[in-house]
Parts: sequence; structure tokens; C-alpha cells
Amino acid sequence: MNPEVKDLVLRVHTRIENDKSESQPKGDRTKPLLPKWASEALIIDCETTTEELGQKLNFGFYRKCKLLNGRYVTIEEGIIVADDLEKREGKKAVDSLRRFARTHRADTICGRFAKIRFFFRSDFMEKVFFPAAVLRKAVVVGAHLAFDLSVCSVAYHEHKTENGFSSELAARYKRKENKRYPRLRDVPKNSRTSFLEFSGGTGPYKCGKKFRGRFLDVLTFAFAMRNAHFSLKSACKEWKAPGKLDHKPTGKVTLEEIEYCRGDVAATLRLLNAQRREYETYPISLLSERAISPASLAKSFKERMGLKRPSKFDLPDWIHGIALQAYYGGRSEVRIRGTM
Repeated sequence: MNPEVKDLVLRVHTRIENDKSESQPKGDRTKPLLPKWASEALIIDCETTTEELGQKLNFGFYRKCKLLNGRYVTIEEGIIVADDLEKREGKKAVDSLRRFARTHRADTICGRFAKIRFFFRSDFMEKVFFPAAVLRKAVVVGAHLAFDLSVCSVAYHEHKTENGFSSELAARYKRKENKRYPRLRDVPKNSRTSFLEFSGGTGPYKCGKKFRGRFLDVLTFAFAMRNAHFSLKSACKEWKAPGKLDHKPTGKVTLEEIEYCRGDVAATLRLLNAQRREYETYPISLLSERAISPASLAKSFKERMGLKRPSKFDLPDWIHGIALQAYYGGRSEVRIRGTM
């Protein structure tokens, strides 16, 4: 009995053999101007008030890190205090943070005499954040980084031509924007991921086409590497890094809250180093902060393998018609749910 013969139809990309744009790529198509990993990292985590609308910065911790022997090590640790914390929570809240900085040793490689630095938010931005992130091109790292940077902002401006907004991180000068320092542009990709970059600034802090900052969210990085969403706690477990402390934020300045925030920054650093060890085994040159989805990694692997991307050129309608015959996409739509 002869088997039934049926037509086999495939959805494919057409290619013109003599198209000059179809030259064989040599490894990755793009050669990044920046190194795959920044030589310095600035890790930030912030604690805020707990109201549903208008969460305000209370305080935060930061770590300045240096890439040494294949891992980021802490060279400076400090506390970031909201400019108006004393006005909102009283002098006791600020004093408790000062006391913690004075009585605890910084977790650095500098030795047992290293001290925890203490900055109000405006001073931190001008003396630590912008010099590191712009002048030394350090990568800014965090878990839910877009949120942490947003609560450090003093003003916001909506984009007129695209979704997203720009925020001012530097203190205002005479109630006006201090244009010496760049704005932080935030364009959301989806509910979990945002594209962050610097824009504007003058003099040594000017950011433009050549450099717009480096921002790495370890949870977005985890999604790109595993195609699954993680919390900081579950990501540390996945990469076998010592995790964070168990604590429910209260929105107040307490010793437990201070230790919890400091522990989150330490856990973020451990997770970053664990992710870096794995990422270095990948034979790709994609910058770490640009690995925002599994598709980003897949494209880099394909380019490393020398696979050609489909070229773009004009085709007559009858060829498009033949190609579309191989495509079928079903669609269902519900306008009112839960109603018979």
C-alpha cells in the first residue's frame, strides 16, 4: 500500500544570492566601544516609605566596587540619607543612621580601619554617583534598579514624542534644574524592564552619542539568562549565592531596616559575581547590561556562529502571496470577560 503523498509547505525567508549585503559576517556584527564588563561598579539599594502613592526615599546603601581578578570587590561602602528625612521623621532617624555608620566597619578590602561613608542624597549624587557613573564609566547595578533611581530623583519630565520620562538626579539650583549634570531617561520596555540612559549635561558630565551610561539590573540579567522571572532571594538561590535577610519593610528608620538594606546590597554584589562567572563562559561579546532578554543572548549566539540575518529588499506581491500561504495565525478575542 503506497503512502499518501502530501505537499510540504515551509515558511522561509527568501534570499538573493548576488545581494552584496549578504556578505558572511565575521563573528559578532557589532564591536562594542566599551568593555564587556565595566572596570568599576556602583551598587545601590534604597528603602522608602510604604504608602501606595508617592513612595519617598528614607535612606539607602551603596557600594563602590572594582573588578579585580575576575570579580567585583568593595572598595567603599556608604549610606545615602534623604535630604528631608529629619523634617519628615525627626532628628532621631538621622542620628540612628549616623550612629550606624560610626559604629560599624565597612565591608571593604581596605582593611579594618575602613569607615562607612555618610551622605545626604544631594551630596551623594554630586560627589559619588555622577563622578563614578559618568566620569569613570562605572556600571550602576541594582535589583529593581529603575525604582531605586526613581526615588532618588527630585523632579520628572514626561517625554513628548515617546513613552517614558526623564528625571533630575542632581539637586536643583535656585529652584531650577542643574543642567551641569545629565538627566536619567527611563523608557519602559514592559512592566518589569526599562531602558535607562543619561541625556544632556555639560562639560565633563555631558552625555551623548558616545556614552549614555551603563545600567545593569541583576533581575533583568537573570531573566535573560534563564527565561524566568526572579526576586533577589530566588535569584541568589538559583546562582547559589548567599541570599538576603528575611525582613518585611516597615517604611521606618529602624536598626532592622538598616541592616536589611545593607544586606540587600551585599546580596546584589554576590549575585552579580555569580552571574558574571557564568556569563563569561558564553562565547559572545554582548555587553552585560544589554542582555535584557533571552532573545538578546540568542541573537548574539547566532552572530557568533556566523549565521546570516534575513536581508531586506523589495519583492513583488505575487512572491509575498506565495510566502503568506505558508503562514497561518489563529486569533481569538474576548471583549467582556466573565459574562455569558
